[in-house]
Amino acid sequence: MLQNLDLFAGGIATAAIGILGFVVFFNNRKSTTSWSFLFFSITTIFYGVFNYLVYQSSDPRLVLWFLRLAVFFVVLHAFGIFQVFFVFPKDKIKFSKTYKFILIPLVVIAALLTLTPFVFERVLDFYPDGRVSRVTNGPAIPVFGAMVSFLVLGGIFIILRKTIKAVGVEKSQFQFVLIQILPPRAVFF
Repeated sequence: MLQNLDLFAGGIATAAIGILGFVVFFNNRKSTTSWSFLFFSITTIFYGVFNYLVYQSSDPRLVLWFLRLAVFFVVLHAFGIFQVFFVFPKDKIKFSKTYKFILIPLVVIAALLTLTPFVFERVLDFYPDGRVSRVTNGPAIPVFGAMVSFLVLGGIFIILRKTIKAVGVEKSQFQFVLIQILPPRAVFF
């Protein structure tokens, strides 16, 4: 019964983020912010699907691949958060050489590392209910953690800085975004 409830709730969340992503995108297909939000939505969907599949299988090899794919999409999801906050609310933006030739390659490398034994070597054990209880981490797990942390915290820093500097309607837009990502008492700009 609970597994069906998990599937139902996950299905609704997945459908909602997919619909929202495509509604935003089709509202303004030429907008960099719309493209970024669509990317964020799609990576969120894939992350959720593979995360769900991790605890739906008891075959260690299959679970290992689901786990690797889940964290692969975690990196892309974190980059999606960073990207949306970086470009919001602009329709057009020119990315710097540092962004294009340093940040994006580092994100791609970190994401690809998650698909190798350098991040997760193998599944060691399962709980009685079938969930993974122990995994052998590889030597590059800190690279994964550092990249995801940098992207999420960097994105939050960017949106906070934009909120502080903004005035008028733009300030309201940024405050709305902050309300969605921070605890309610933290938003006082």
